[in-house]
Amino acid sequence: MDKLFNAVFCMLGNHQDAEDVIQDVYLKAHAGLDEFRGDAALSTWLYTIAMNAARAHLRKKSRGLRVVTGLSEQELELLARADDETGPVERRFEEKELGTALRKALMNLPAEFREVFVLRQFEDKAYRDIARILGISMGTVESRMYRAREKLRKDLWPHMQRSGSHGHE
Repeated sequence: MDKLFNAVFCMLGNHQDAEDVIQDVYLKAHAGLDEFRGDAALSTWLYTIAMNAARAHLRKKSRGLRVVTGLSEQELELLARADDETGPVERRFEEKELGTALRKALMNLPAEFREVFVLRQFEDKAYRDIARILGISMGTVESRMYRAREKLRKDLWPHMQRSGSHGHE
């Protein structure tokens, strides 16, 4: 399930850590399949396990959590394959810079904001599903999402000014 891996990767910011956590998720899911009651979709149950595992991993590494500064392997691959028709080198550099700035800003979000943001923006989960996955109220999901967006907007605004993109949401 690539989407599940992507959610964990966005939470952790490290490919190897995400692979390790996903392995644990599948082992826990397999071991706990008898406990799955069917109250929610299987994917919701898996996301719950994954987010809990990512939280636990972050707690373990909280002292040494580092900010991701480079592009992912997939993004580097896309840039390498991009042909000259996609635009001048400067534009591709700005896009790379923006991707790096976004990754840094995302990793600088408190974990509880980042998990809500990742599930909504990257995984396209509905607020009620996010609430169920994380075991929090809808109001808490909405509040965390608002705060995540505000912090990202604040952190990315200087970069958006430099790259000439002046749009506001």
